[in-house]
Formats: sequence, C-alpha cells, structure tokens
Amino acid sequence: MQVVENRDHLAFSVYQSLKNSLVKYNRSVSLPMNNCNKTYSWRYINNFIDKMDELGINSDNYNNVIEALTRHARKRNLLSRGFSILSNKSLIEIVIKQLENEETANIIIKREIRKSHEFIINNCSNKLEFLLTRKSQKAYTNMTLLYEKKFISEYYICASKVCLRILKTMSESERARYPSSVKLLQLFDDLSNDKDITAVMKEMLGDDIRKSW
Repeated sequence: MQVVENRDHLAFSVYQSLKNSLVKYNRSVSLPMNNCNKTYSWRYINNFIDKMDELGINSDNYNNVIEALTRHARKRNLLSRGFSILSNKSLIEIVIKQLENEETANIIIKREIRKSHEFIINNCSNKLEFLLTRKSQKAYTNMTLLYEKKFISEYYICASKVCLRILKTMSESERARYPSSVKLLQLFDDLSNDKDITAVMKEMLGDDIRKSW
C-alpha cells in the first residue's frame, strides 16, 4: 500500500511540474483523479517515471527535466500534445544530453570562480589595491595581466563590484580586452539563474557581489 501511495504522490508531482511549465506558454493540462492504466495521461506520467528510473535520475530532478522538455517541445511545436511529451523518446534524449552538458559547464564555472577568489586572497590583503596596481604608468593593471593569464575568470569579474570598479578606470585599449559591460551583466544574470552557482558566488564574494539589473 505504501509503495502505491508513494507512486501516486510522485505521479501527481510530475503532473504539477508539467502543468506549471505549460502555463508559461499559455497551455494547460488536466489530470483525471482516477489513476487507471487505461487513462492515457496517467500512462504517460508513469512511463516518464519509469524512464527516469531507468536513467538513474532522482525525483528531485524531475522538475528540471520537465521544464527542459516543455522548452524543447515548444520549439518543435509539440506543446499541443500535452502529456504525451513526457513519453517522447527523442525529446527526452535531447533534454537529458543538454542537462548533462549544463551540469558539466556549471561545475567548470563554479571551479573557475573558486580558483579566481583563492588566487586573489592568497596573494593580497587588499583586493582593490592589488588588482588596480600597475608596474608602471603605461602598464596594464594586475587584473588585466591575471585575466589574460587565466588566473582570474570573467565569471568572477562579472560578479565582483571591485573588478567592475577597476574596469571603469581603464584606458580604452585596456578595457577592450574584456567583454562589454552589457555582456558582463548578462553573464552575471545568466549565472544568477542557477542556485548552485549563486551560492558559490555569494560564498566567495560576500559583500563584493554586484547587484543585478
């Protein structure tokens, strides 16, 4: 009995995730409360759960998969199919691959933010003074030299108020070595959409983290 109840609860959570995702595109689905294998909507949901089990995907990640499914279904004009997108094999394969790639990219980004922060704190007691220092009046700042040698990443720079402040002091030729202010802000906003990356930025930067738009 407990297994059945847990399965029903999981199925209903899949339904809620799909419903919430479709609302963003002015679509809706409704779920008959009679859980019967002859009801297609329930069958699609249970097929989805079985597929996630087969792929070893935890139920905590169902919502991410479903949101990605609806995005791709919209691109392929499949949203009108409602529950059936949960059983669309080609869509699921595309989405899982994309999520795996995003996870790999996010690991790299978090590592780069940590590496940048650790390099700075291990080499100075005053971040602004250290990064703003020039070996000569005509030389580039330490920040630019370190950025070009990949000791400091643009993921760190786009989130740091100190780094952004230093960018404003640079000559046109030095500033041109970095992404534009708009691109840095867009990058920061993209990173801020990921809760794990946001947590790392807050942990590393503390009060130095910039505000968004």
